[in-house]
Amino acid sequence: MLNKIWFLIASDILINLAAGWLGAVLIVPNFSNKRGVQRLVVLTIDLLFATVCILIAYYLRSLQNA
Repeated sequence: MLNKIWFLIASDILINLAAGWLGAVLIVPNFSNKRGVQRLVVLTIDLLFATVCILIAYYLRSLQNA
């Protein structure tokens, strides 16, 4: 089995990725030429990726603590 430290490292990387996706949610509307539905789709995808990264990080962190 993998050493528990690798779960912690992967969890930390995913937390940083989630922060990047949430940053994209704030940056994209200001610097994008997309309007209306296209912008909404991009923001929804960014939020979805951030949520998935946070959930996987939480799961890995719980494996590390077990």
